[in-house]
Amino acid sequence: MPEPAPEGSALPLLALTGLEVGYGQVAAVRGIDLTVHEGEIVALIGGNGAGKTTTLSAIAGLLKPRAGSIALRGEAIAGEPPERLVGRGMSLVQEGRQVVPQLTVQENLCIGAYLRRGDTDVDLERIYGIFPRLKERHGQPAGSLSGGEQQMLAIGRALMARPSLLLLDEPSMGLAPLVIERIFEVIRQINEEDVTIVLVEQQAVQALRIAHRAYVLENGSIRLSGPAAEIRENPAVIDAYLGGRRQGR
Repeated sequence: MPEPAPEGSALPLLALTGLEVGYGQVAAVRGIDLTVHEGEIVALIGGNGAGKTTTLSAIAGLLKPRAGSIALRGEAIAGEPPERLVGRGMSLVQEGRQVVPQLTVQENLCIGAYLRRGDTDVDLERIYGIFPRLKERHGQPAGSLSGGEQQMLAIGRALMARPSLLLLDEPSMGLAPLVIERIFEVIRQINEEDVTIVLVEQQAVQALRIAHRAYVLENGSIRLSGPAAEIRENPAVIDAYLGGRRQGR
């Protein structure tokens, strides 16, 4: 378990204040406050409909907040288009992977570098180093990959933009247990390479093992927040999200 990153007085990399987001008349996120500091993995956990993906979509510019603010390095970004946020160092891996099935693995990866000019060979080799399976399949159509391989490709494509902040939405969804373990190992590795991560995940046990801090969302509001190790030991979290029993460390 990583040590919680100190919050201190340093300006957060990402700060949400009073964020409200909705769909029509439905309020999906209800005035939440959230901070992410450089070098952290921050997990957002909660049940279906808790507001996790909506929060991530608002951060990434896919949804416009009704109220509140989103700041990246102290600068307001709420409502900015996603491509501008990519240019600011933010990348999103959406739920469902969203690879382009008819393009090759390598072509999909290169899409991630579309805002950059120049040679991408160094970046490709870095991604292939993290995901050797992608190198083996670099010339295959992405649609021919397994679900786990497509998730690796989606993460690799996001990393091609050289983000300082990576947003991951349910990276374990639909994957076999062994593949899930590998994905979480990679998330930890990416973080150790100085990429800050916000992780939305229903696999609460796995998420809380690798995260520094966590927020528990319920009905669009933050129910609990704090160091991930403490959240793991909270009786309410154990009952609701960890199978009603304490998990192995």
